[in-house]
Amino acid sequence: MAVTIRHPEYLWIWPALAGLAVFLAYRRASRSWLAILIRWLLLALLVLAVAEPVLGEGGSRQTIVILEDQSASLNESGQAQALRVVEQLLTIYPAAILNAFCATTRPLATPGDSEIAEDSECEATNIESALNLAGQIIGAGQGRVILISDGQETHGSAEEAARRLAVRDVPVDVWYISSQLSMEDVRLDLLTVPPILYEGQAFDAEVEITASFGTSATLRLSEKDIVIAEREVRLAEGLNTFRFQQTAREAGLIGLTLEVSAASDGVPQNNTASVVAQVYPAPRILIVSNQPNEVFHSVLQTVGIEFDVLSTAELPTRMSDLANYQVILLEDVGANDFSLEQMALIESFVHDEGRGLITTGGSHSYILAGDKGTLLETVRPLEMKPPPKPEQGQVTLLLIIDNSDSMADLSGSMFDSPEKIALARQAAVLASQALEAEDYLGILVFSDTPEWIINFKQVGSGAYLAAIHTQIAQITTMKGTNIKAALDEGLPALVATTTGARYAILLTDGRDIEHEIGDYEQVIHEARQQKVTLSTIAFGKDADVELLTQFAEWGHGRFYSVETAETLPVLMAEEAARISEAPVTEGAFPPEVGDIHPILVGLLLDSMPMLSGYHALEPKSSAEVILQTGDGDPILAVWQYGLGRCVAWTSDLGEVWANDWLTWEDFGRLWAQTIIYTLPDPSLGQLRLSTAVNGQTVAITAESLDDAGRPISLAPTTVTIIAPDGVSSEIPLLEAFPGRYQQSVKVSMSGPYHVMVVQMAEQQARRAEAGFVIDYSREFFSDGSGEAYLATLATITGGQVLSEEILRNQAEAANPIEISKVIPLWPYLLAAAAILWPFDIAIRRWRMPWQSS
Repeated sequence: MAVTIRHPEYLWIWPALAGLAVFLAYRRASRSWLAILIRWLLLALLVLAVAEPVLGEGGSRQTIVILEDQSASLNESGQAQALRVVEQLLTIYPAAILNAFCATTRPLATPGDSEIAEDSECEATNIESALNLAGQIIGAGQGRVILISDGQETHGSAEEAARRLAVRDVPVDVWYISSQLSMEDVRLDLLTVPPILYEGQAFDAEVEITASFGTSATLRLSEKDIVIAEREVRLAEGLNTFRFQQTAREAGLIGLTLEVSAASDGVPQNNTASVVAQVYPAPRILIVSNQPNEVFHSVLQTVGIEFDVLSTAELPTRMSDLANYQVILLEDVGANDFSLEQMALIESFVHDEGRGLITTGGSHSYILAGDKGTLLETVRPLEMKPPPKPEQGQVTLLLIIDNSDSMADLSGSMFDSPEKIALARQAAVLASQALEAEDYLGILVFSDTPEWIINFKQVGSGAYLAAIHTQIAQITTMKGTNIKAALDEGLPALVATTTGARYAILLTDGRDIEHEIGDYEQVIHEARQQKVTLSTIAFGKDADVELLTQFAEWGHGRFYSVETAETLPVLMAEEAARISEAPVTEGAFPPEVGDIHPILVGLLLDSMPMLSGYHALEPKSSAEVILQTGDGDPILAVWQYGLGRCVAWTSDLGEVWANDWLTWEDFGRLWAQTIIYTLPDPSLGQLRLSTAVNGQTVAITAESLDDAGRPISLAPTTVTIIAPDGVSSEIPLLEAFPGRYQQSVKVSMSGPYHVMVVQMAEQQARRAEAGFVIDYSREFFSDGSGEAYLATLATITGGQVLSEEILRNQAEAANPIEISKVIPLWPYLLAAAAILWPFDIAIRRWRMPWQSS
């Protein structure tokens, strides 16, 4: 026989308490040594009881603790198997201590005791707690733990407990019990929706279901106990994924619940899942465009996007004028279209205000000569630098130059000198010099009839370029002005070329009196459909500004009006340089998915149409490329800029390059999700509500700020919790830190909960809402990793994975006499203290005969 104290560290308490007892007796003028002695003895008994002394029998003093899992994750067959193993172990080790565990651990008087198995706590499993208790029972002596479980832990960390036992050289042997998924089971693993939605937004409720066998099933999606969608499906063995397409109808918190019903499902407890999402009022965006794309705008309207359209000239320069907009979409406009003040406003809109910016491609945007080094480039996720591919710099430029007699006549002109035709020749020379050597140049002059000066040849350098200049010098004036004939001749010829991107510049100082504006539309549109861009220059006050402006709009080019003589050569050179540097790549490009991103969720990516052109630019180092070409060039790129987000789409919006995308069934959804991604987080208001679920305990936190961003303290704050059955309860939130109000609540019902907080601050009521979900117990969710988890515990502690053969070997080798039977002494110590307590009271209250008066 030997007495072992399991917690000797508690013994130090007795001297302190004994000293306190003497001190109190002295203060009360008690001089009875008997009273003091009894008080000391009483305290000693209590401290010894807390230290848990045990009386051991046998020679080896080894304590064996058997831990039996009785949680709900084990079916009847599993429970019966665990019971058989326990009975076998007790025949081998009759002195072993038996404990059963679920969420908590309790001793069992006899094997098969089902009291704990029927407890509601058995819808959770805490193996760590069971191992910790086994370690306490073993105490400082030798011991061993035998764990019988399916290894499906829902609370705690058994690995941490195993490491603590390993330090004490206490091995843990494990016996794996197959969990309930060995039977036929259909389990609803996951139901997800975007956590933030907007009115009118289409979204997918995604469902994951695991079936242990193939079967048919019924899926029912409900909101507030009303079935809003129902579907008959066929489940294959393993993981099955489904989507329910829904629309967020009105602002507020929504809770969705999905139920799966299948025949022969042996575990109905895991057939329901819920999710909550916040629906916010529909956002409003500002589209900045000088040539509004009505087809694209109608696509936005079909997906519920509300917007206003302004030209670049109408864009304000004050942030207050943009208060109603969460996103700015730049529709084929570049830095040359904005003032410095407007670009500074856009940059601050994103960086400082945390709102969104989307830039799109076309003939006026992503211009290297215009955008490079500007604030617009700073905000975008793209560098204004083409990838290192020589073919992308190659362009073909056609100059259509008016050489009618009015180009030589200075009478009535705004110009004093020299002749306009001389300025045109100078401009053509500068334009040829602005092109790269590998670019192609064509020059067509026109009066009554068109005439080719240069019929498309490579610019080259040196003598080749000098020869072009000699041909340009031969341009003279003729009679008449027939713009229509020049376009009919020049644009089809430009279309017929096959080198790089193709541009045309029309320069004229007069009017075509023989044709109406509508006569030109077909030839320009046909050229535009072949990706030809037409820009126009009105040279002099007699030029037909209305006609040339319309040409530029049809041709997706630029219109210029020359006001001073010296402006023309410089302007032509700048336009040629802009064209030469345009990072345009045309052809047939199937977009590919780059980085996985929320913008792409739910889209039919396999059916994305081809693109026929885009601006080839390099992404910045921290940008995410969502869609790209086969060469890795970005089509859709995003990044975080300051507090806001910016998205760059390098193709156009369906005018030419992305024309097939306008009829793609997911084109509207792509842009809706792109816009939503750039929106500022609507939950970041002055009163912010959040929830954190841990099992059935929910931590509710409200953070309160004033207009200056400072925390608001001592504000009465209450929260109302509406359970899935509609029953509500109201509790106060207590201030834990300045401006942070918290409370933890325990709930029992599974399903979606609605949380509303009201705070009286600064003489007004402030409100916020959020939601959370209590899922079915994880006891009914198994990923099959329990067996490996138990083996890990055995490995950590130096134990072993038990089997029938190992038990037979242990039965043959075991000697029950060597196994310690432990008798706890703390009940006897407490009983002695209880007997002694009345004597302590009696001595202190009544004077004994032997005590002096």
